Amino acid sequence: MEIQILEESSFPDEALPLFQEDQRATLYLHPRWMHAVKEAYPRFRSSYLVLREDDHLRGIIPLVEVRQLGLREVVSMPFGTHGGPVLASDVSPQGVQELISRFVTRLKKFGTFRFEMAIFDPSPLVREVLEAALGSHLISATTSVLDLSGGPDQIWQNYEQQVRRSVRRAENSGVVVRQIPGKAGIDIFHRLYTEQSKTWPLSWHHSRRALRAIAKAMDGGARTWVAFKGGEELCAQLVLCHEKEMHLWLSGAHPKSRPLAAFHLLLHTLINDGSRKGFVECNFGTSMNEIGVEKFKRSFGPKDKVLARFYHQSRWAEWVQRRRWGTA
Repeated sequence: MEIQILEESSFPDEALPLFQEDQRATLYLHPRWMHAVKEAYPRFRSSYLVLREDDHLRGIIPLVEVRQLGLREVVSMPFGTHGGPVLASDVSPQGVQELISRFVTRLKKFGTFRFEMAIFDPSPLVREVLEAALGSHLISATTSVLDLSGGPDQIWQNYEQQVRRSVRRAENSGVVVRQIPGKAGIDIFHRLYTEQSKTWPLSWHHSRRALRAIAKAMDGGARTWVAFKGGEELCAQLVLCHEKEMHLWLSGAHPKSRPLAAFHLLLHTLINDGSRKGFVECNFGTSMNEIGVEKFKRSFGPKDKVLARFYHQSRWAEWVQRRRWGTA
């Protein structure tokens, strides 16, 4: 068997069938997401590591490289829950090993101060190969996935009692939830997101310009849901929709929303809307082992899926990030 690993600067269209074949290939691995990320951050360098066995395409790893001041970050994929690889069902173990080995080689280049690859529900083979190469950088995590196929009644029954009480309390308090399209929705979201992100242990957050670019690139797949009371914006959720999956990507909330349980009603409303429109799952994303966040997500009845997250960041990386990220 002849195994080739090639690096291609643009997505090879012949790889599209892999996304139908690999059940782990959600939005964050699809070229649609790479396009959105590049529109938001044009200075990012995108590429694809492509595995061919006997001239047949059998695997692909999408990745982004960021360079500044002679330093490098390598991530597959940025801003989503997880990254590559995407593999054919008949890929050989040797091919998987070679593909991941090429990714690891990229990480070892001089000046790399940060790298990341988080694998959604990894196969035993992929996990074994990555652990052999990057085991000291493994951070165990989970992501919560809610089954929407049973319809609104089944979803409601799967909620914990506390969630059902909170939804009713928000409704009785006069909280209303609406989907706000276009730039108006992004602008509302950005105000709430910016306010809340000041309390997060991050040195940056997405700018309004970047969020608008992602929403435009997603072409209707980025939807902003906002909870109001008396016309006042309380909280918002930016949802990414792709084929039959929904991803709760980013959120923002005013402190006033908490006693009103506005965010419970917000999620309940958008989850039910997605179910009625034929989406089959809602991915809540990872909680990064934040116990309170995990407990909140689990109260809606999702099932945990494993994330094998391989991550490294030098201690002085925050200084680099502060120089790079804008918030306007």
